[in-house]
Amino acid sequence: MIYAQLRAFLAAARCGSFSEGARVLKITQPSISKQIRDLEERCGEPLFDRIGRQVRLTPLGLQVMTIARRMIDAELDALQVLTDVKAVASGHLRIAAVGPYHLMEILSAFNRRYPRVRVSIEFGHSRHVEEAVNSFDADLGVLARQHRVDGLASLCYRQCPLLLSVPRGHRLASCAVIHFDQLESEWVIHRESGSSSRQIFEAACRAAGVPIHSVLEIGSREAIRIAVANGLGVSYVSRDEAVTHDTIVYVPFADPGAVMTNATLIWRKDRQANTLIEAFLDTAQGLLQTPQAVGA
Repeated sequence: MIYAQLRAFLAAARCGSFSEGARVLKITQPSISKQIRDLEERCGEPLFDRIGRQVRLTPLGLQVMTIARRMIDAELDALQVLTDVKAVASGHLRIAAVGPYHLMEILSAFNRRYPRVRVSIEFGHSRHVEEAVNSFDADLGVLARQHRVDGLASLCYRQCPLLLSVPRGHRLASCAVIHFDQLESEWVIHRESGSSSRQIFEAACRAAGVPIHSVLEIGSREAIRIAVANGLGVSYVSRDEAVTHDTIVYVPFADPGAVMTNATLIWRKDRQANTLIEAFLDTAQGLLQTPQAVGA
């Protein structure tokens, strides 16, 4: 009984009138009025000041509203758990990622375990992925670097170094490894400014004290491969994303740790209990090469 009274009270408080609260709850106005009157009798004090057809919370009403909100939130959480248990058999998982390479390994294993779950994927640079997860436009994000973001938890499930991509026949193509000072005289083709790979590469060059020359920025891995193949410059790519090409050579850096990418899953901390998210994370855990969780 108390729960029904609190629901009626909360509806009236949110709507500012008994009639609107009754409409939201799909009950009659006399019914909501009785529920609130019974609750006030239980309290021994009024919870609302009546002003014509409008109502305004009293100081006690404000205190009760805080408690009522917690009860309703608990109900919604319980309903979400029940819904998620059913949804994991089918459901819809939305993923935002910086690229397909690391993601597809997890997705393949996830699909074998949950073949009826529908998955939609959108691609963009790292800032776009973080914003999509933060704004609930994506359930999970996949980044190429690991760092803390307020409100987000993360799981690094694979590390992979960048390689230098150069045209076949280029002076650096025959090198066993690349030192950063060898790039001083080279024109570097950059990824877009929001790219994790670019941020990692530029940070490594700054740490080595090597200035980089670039007049070409391309927001597409495929377009960069074509540009390198046509001799427009050299570039960088994650080893897992290095596609075999007749006219391109991939050379490792002498210090791979300086240019290490971290394939990282991110999700909102307040959505940790979502069953589909948990199922995907559990699948990723089974594929971990270098387990390391941050911000969970």
